[in-house]
Amino acid sequence: MFASSLRVLALLAIFFSTAVFAEPYPGKRIPPRAPDAPEAAAQPEPAPAQATAPARNKTESEAYFGIELGQASPEDSGFKDDNSFRLTIGTKSNQNFGLEFSYLSLGEFDAKDDLKQLLSFLIGDTVTGASVSISGFEFAFKGLMPVTDKLGFYGRAGFFLWDSDIDIQTQNLGSASDSDSGTDLSIGLGAEYKINEAATLKAGYSKVTALEDDTTTVSVGINFKI
Repeated sequence: MFASSLRVLALLAIFFSTAVFAEPYPGKRIPPRAPDAPEAAAQPEPAPAQATAPARNKTESEAYFGIELGQASPEDSGFKDDNSFRLTIGTKSNQNFGLEFSYLSLGEFDAKDDLKQLLSFLIGDTVTGASVSISGFEFAFKGLMPVTDKLGFYGRAGFFLWDSDIDIQTQNLGSASDSDSGTDLSIGLGAEYKINEAATLKAGYSKVTALEDDTTTVSVGINFKI
């Protein structure tokens, strides 16, 4: 039975192979089918336009030289006011921060008559003159607060490395002098107005400590870009 089944399968195989591979139309040759035209390549969709972020205003670092003239007033009421001046070299690292190195002269403070009378009593001779002069170097950090493109305010804090000279003249004993030095704090605030790209006007108030006493200055000046 198994052999007859093999013969039947062999006959079926021959029959199907003949039916499948035989030409459907004898004597005629069917031309090969043309290959399908390739589909058009899909065009990539344009990427959505990205919004351009607005450019931020950046202030490049700049250096400047400045000069200020003003009036210095010692806290001790026994001395008169005098003229002061400041020479500054500074730099701005950005629109909110800077550094300054200055030479500051507070002037020479002459003793008032009441103080000379007191000194005369203490010395035992008539004091004809007495004065104190203070000058030194200041290193300060400077904070800037722009209000407009031209106008801004600033605050300053740092150290004042000062030297002082004290002179006394008497009627009979001659004169005497002494000197002292030290390092104390300094603070200041003010406003600046930009005239053009090369020059900036400024006005300020500052307080420095020397000889265990405070001296305030009110000044105006100008900075020149270098």
